[in-house]
Amino acid sequence: MSLKPRHLVWAAALLAFSLVGGCVDLGTPDYSDQVGLRDSIQGPFSPFPPVPPDPYQPGEDRLSVGYFYEGGRSETIPINTVTTNYFIFVVDLNRPGQTLTGSQDPSRDRLEGLESIKFTTAAQPFWGTGILWGEAIDLSEWTTMFVGFKSSDDSFERIDLTLQSATTIPNVPPPDPAGVTIDARTYGYANDGEWHFLEIPLQDFIDRGWDPRNARSPFIMGGPTIQSGDALLIDNLYFTKDVTGGTGGTGGSGGTGGSGGTGGSVGEVVYAQDFNTLDIDGTFIGDGWKFFVNVFEADATFRFGYAGDAPNGPQISALVKDQGGPEQQPQQLSVYSDYECCEPDIGHRNGTDLVETNVFEERTIGADDIGKTFTFSFQAKAGNIEGNSTANAFIKTLDPDADFSVSGIATQDTTNLLTTWGDFTIALEITQDQEGHLLQFGFQTNASNSEGSGNFYDNVVVTN
Repeated sequence: MSLKPRHLVWAAALLAFSLVGGCVDLGTPDYSDQVGLRDSIQGPFSPFPPVPPDPYQPGEDRLSVGYFYEGGRSETIPINTVTTNYFIFVVDLNRPGQTLTGSQDPSRDRLEGLESIKFTTAAQPFWGTGILWGEAIDLSEWTTMFVGFKSSDDSFERIDLTLQSATTIPNVPPPDPAGVTIDARTYGYANDGEWHFLEIPLQDFIDRGWDPRNARSPFIMGGPTIQSGDALLIDNLYFTKDVTGGTGGTGGSGGTGGSGGTGGSVGEVVYAQDFNTLDIDGTFIGDGWKFFVNVFEADATFRFGYAGDAPNGPQISALVKDQGGPEQQPQQLSVYSDYECCEPDIGHRNGTDLVETNVFEERTIGADDIGKTFTFSFQAKAGNIEGNSTANAFIKTLDPDADFSVSGIATQDTTNLLTTWGDFTIALEITQDQEGHLLQFGFQTNASNSEGSGNFYDNVVVTN
């Protein structure tokens, strides 16, 4: 839902009809005046907030834009009801009170603080709400938006997020702002009744034409209404700065030390795969990807193992095309357990055995590799891991002359990934005694009793 000509009507309606200033008292940015609303919810109110997925640390750069957030911050742009406002969209400017596209109340089901906000759709063709600024504000130093959503209702199957910008000239009426819209599902949202905490690079809006130096809205959300009474919870909205970029610029001499080793760090790309050109309808993943499954009894006694080319479903691994963000399109790799293991009553079929599933690339270490550090980088996001299942990424060496025992290993735990894509890197130094050993890098899941074990991976790069 972008602010195209049809939707400019509701933008105008917003400017004309502020809930904060008129119809419904939504409270100050910290919601301190919503106690009456909060007390009206059935049952006792718990004053103890949950541990947020991202606790604020003193000294962090964190911006609150005045709504949907109660936690710590370094800066706030408050809702002042003059130049900065929070609105619910209306359909008819002439009947704002009768054509609101929704209503809202506080909810105890939250990610942080004392409450989230529950938005409920009205009997209108669309729903929408957001923060609008009458004068441009410079957000160019802020790089990432974070926000949490939770719903299982049809009207919120998709959430369009819009940022607006327009240059404000002194003594000249402000121009109509232009909007840039993204689909929240691209960043991990799903209307499955669970909280999804999204991490959204503002560069994705900038690439589509949003001007952060002249921001006129930091947050608008909306979509078509399927039925009235559908509910969406919103919480934990804030912005951060790119810490990595600042850190890199801080230690110039530290970077110089790195440039002395530039040949190694920029070095040779040993392997790279974004999975986009592999055959999503093929029998196997392809490009040399293999699997090895080890089966253990409940007391960790090894039963047996089996191996082969990594399959493109239905078990172990698969290429998928509906889980990526902008950097992962169009295809990704899914890795999960072999749930068909094993007849007649072994592995998942007896409820107690542990099935360890490995999906990986493999090559032999040569003399030229000795003394080098192999770096394995990849992107990952959560799948359906549940219960006692675990997952990790690994780069390791195996000695074929010692029954393929592990001679070196580095791992990254991927059991508790976010539902948004993240970047990961692990490294392993190759020693002289590992010449002729096998080098493997890839992903592992460990599961029992048919519990969920899947994760999504993409943009694999190995350098030395």
